[in-house]
Amino acid sequence: MGDPSELDRTGKLLEAMMGGHADRTESFDAVRAALAAGRADVVVELSWYPDGGTHQIVLTQLDGDRIRCFNPAGHKGRSAGEILVDGPFRRRVEQDGSESFLVAELEARFAAGKAAALLFQGREADPR
Repeated sequence: MGDPSELDRTGKLLEAMMGGHADRTESFDAVRAALAAGRADVVVELSWYPDGGTHQIVLTQLDGDRIRCFNPAGHKGRSAGEILVDGPFRRRVEQDGSESFLVAELEARFAAGKAAALLFQGREADPR
């Protein structure tokens, strides 16, 4: 997947802020397993724009045949159920403001080498 520098910088930022380690993967199976295990912090960088530019989203939940995510570009003011057509695939605005899309859409991006992810292994919560 193209230039890994943006995803690598995000990994270094997470490591510095959270005190853990971010493992880069280009395996959708690893991403699916992390979500199935309850992870809600899987950073994905994927080809998003027509010119090949990339964008990062944070996967938060497997929901049947859909994946929910936080999109930092945001869609404030959009109604739940609204379909978004910008980006690489159709996404639906959920009641909580997150977005969702078909698992198969992201799986295809990984299979085509157009997506990579960070699986963050953080330190235990600070007891302060």
